[in-house]
Amino acid sequence: MPAVAIVGGGPTGLVSSILLSLCGIPHVLFERYPSTSIHPKACGYNHRTIEIFRQIGIEKDVIQHRAPKTLDGRTAW
Repeated sequence: MPAVAIVGGGPTGLVSSILLSLCGIPHVLFERYPSTSIHPKACGYNHRTIEIFRQIGIEKDVIQHRAPKTLDGRTAW
């Protein structure tokens, strides 16, 4: 039986699931939608986030699928 419940399959939930899997910790991820969203779930990544992506082997995939460079820096806070 899973010991950890993750609610939400956004960036945080999915990375948490990967990290728990790599550590052999049983878990279950709950997501309300049956497929991926057409809308972005993150507006940017900091250096530590990219380091974690590198450790779990998804850095290149994330960079390949990120928003186009022409949109970089257009996020307002």
